[in-house]
Amino acid sequence: MRQLKASSKEGVSASRRKNSPLEKKSAFFLSTAFLDRFSFANANPKHNRTERIRAQRNRSQVRSWFMAVSLIVIGIATAISIALGLPQKAYNATKDRLVLYSGNIGLDVRDVFVEGRKNASLDIIMAAAQVKTKTPILAYDIDAIRDNLLKVDWIKTATVQRRLPNLLYIKLVERQPIALWQGQGQHYLVDKDGVVIKSPILDAFKTLPIVAGVNAPAHTPKLLDLLDKFITVRKHLTAMIRIRERRWDLTIDGTITIKLPEEGLEDALARLSILLDEQKITPGDVISVDLRLPKQVIMRLTPEAAVRVKIRGKEKV
Repeated sequence: MRQLKASSKEGVSASRRKNSPLEKKSAFFLSTAFLDRFSFANANPKHNRTERIRAQRNRSQVRSWFMAVSLIVIGIATAISIALGLPQKAYNATKDRLVLYSGNIGLDVRDVFVEGRKNASLDIIMAAAQVKTKTPILAYDIDAIRDNLLKVDWIKTATVQRRLPNLLYIKLVERQPIALWQGQGQHYLVDKDGVVIKSPILDAFKTLPIVAGVNAPAHTPKLLDLLDKFITVRKHLTAMIRIRERRWDLTIDGTITIKLPEEGLEDALARLSILLDEQKITPGDVISVDLRLPKQVIMRLTPEAAVRVKIRGKEKV
């Protein structure tokens, strides 16, 4: 009897040990259901393939999210660096070092050759170019030098070249004055393109014909080109006055006013040329000649000349 009780107690204790929490966990992890879930070797082939596809899909999703987040971070970092000017600052710093190095190895400005200068001041040209000797020749912006030179009144076109290792070459085409514009109480030169040159007037151009009137410089080249066909008129020409921005009055021999028409200008100049060739218009006798009517010439005489004409008329009678 005692032995049976003892065995029953041992059986009860054994059953209790078997059903303890630790033993239950061990039994679960060793169970076939658990191993079948995480072991592809023991799994059903069809179930194994589904799990593998699911795992691959999860990995691809993780990679996609990681790449998206990485691109966003890179984009934000790039935008911040650009906003702060970091790439440009790095580029400028590298460029400056290379330019400085080029000057140290002999690529520096030692001569500046200017071709085509006749009337423009050399000091003004050099001040506009802003070039100094013994500085790196690669440090200068050729386009910027040309733009600065074109701001000089006398300069029509400019060409700037680096001729390595040490020469900066500047070729200029100056404006050609054709008249003196009297405006705003001063005189300025006018070139053949109608551009006003506001630099000081040189002695060589003080004998040019005077132009006056609103917007007269812009119309002067066309009138002078037409006057070149009539040598006699051009020889006597003193001034040209733009009237109401529509037509011209000429001054010849310093005292006689010639009123030209708005249209038929060439025909009027032809008639004026004949009158001058035949000496029908002489200083001291004629004040003005009106050629605005196509078939008429209206002259206004000085008082002395008018008296002489009346006397001649009476003598003829």
